[in-house]
Amino acid sequence: MQKHAKLSASGSHRWILCPGSVKAEEKFPDIRSKYADEGVLAHEIAAAILNKEDISGFIMSSEMQENIQIYTDYVLQLAPQEIWYPEIYIEKTVDFSHIVPYGFGTADAIIISNNTLHVVDLKYGMGNNVTAYENTQLLLYAIGMYHNIKLKDSIDTIILHIVQPRTNNFDKWSLSIKEMSFFEGYFKAKAEEALRDNAPRIPNESACKWCKANSTCPALYKFAEEVIDQEDEIDDSKIKNIIENAELIKNFVNSVKNKVYEKLSSGLSFPGYKLVPGRNVRKIRTDSNNKIFELLGEKAYSKSLIGVTELEKLVDKETLKSLVYISSCKPVLVTESDKREALRHTELEFDAVEEDLKS
Repeated sequence: MQKHAKLSASGSHRWILCPGSVKAEEKFPDIRSKYADEGVLAHEIAAAILNKEDISGFIMSSEMQENIQIYTDYVLQLAPQEIWYPEIYIEKTVDFSHIVPYGFGTADAIIISNNTLHVVDLKYGMGNNVTAYENTQLLLYAIGMYHNIKLKDSIDTIILHIVQPRTNNFDKWSLSIKEMSFFEGYFKAKAEEALRDNAPRIPNESACKWCKANSTCPALYKFAEEVIDQEDEIDDSKIKNIIENAELIKNFVNSVKNKVYEKLSSGLSFPGYKLVPGRNVRKIRTDSNNKIFELLGEKAYSKSLIGVTELEKLVDKETLKSLVYISSCKPVLVTESDKREALRHTELEFDAVEEDLKS
């Protein structure tokens, strides 16, 4: 079996939305960011705790320790032992190659309890909240696990869970075995399409954002050109199209700039551009703290009032209302599908005024 699945569960949202991205990414190396490294560490520690292993060799911040505890507590509460002993699988390698050629992946936690198959995914990042609803990564894990357990006939419900402790996002979605079967056919068809040599590249904000080939993608370049390059007068429909695709185009431009930066950083040249020193910032050395305190005493430290979030933890609700106010903000532009009620025209003239919370 391959070390890395060509059509992985974690990358399924990309190869489903943009089948051509699979072949496009083949020539690019895997480069992991410091944020990814942090996530890997959090997963390793969480797995060790759930497997009741020694974690004294790990180095982690108090924040990471707290967030991992939230995740491990969540997993364990899905495994009650009152009725029958649950099966718990941590960092479980799951094979779903019966629908996706050579398809496999590693699920953070799988619990089989009370005729229910739970699939839990720890998202340690601080980015956008991830939803469990029709989450293709977790669906593939569920499908693979379901077809590789002996007592699958006893399972009647699948529940997918997202645990994103750093953004306080805990989402879950339940589906039946019949509903899961529909996705099997869907994934099979999408996998076949992605493995074709002529698989189409389809620009999409979600798929393109972390695609390794985004900076050199001709389909994305053409799409951005068509959105921006308007020969005729720009009417409302064209403006709407630009706004709807603004994030995708912005990410594309940033990926192109990063590509040029990487070339110049590696010693190559690029026509019309060069790297120059950035602005220097003075910082106090960490080993100077005691010396500064010896020189200045209490003047070495500045005091500032705590924020509303910290204040909320220290006083009761009534006292809080008497101490804070709401500052009016500029209206936010959103799509019509947003659940918030639209402002009336008369409400658009506003000032940053203090609203008494007691009223």
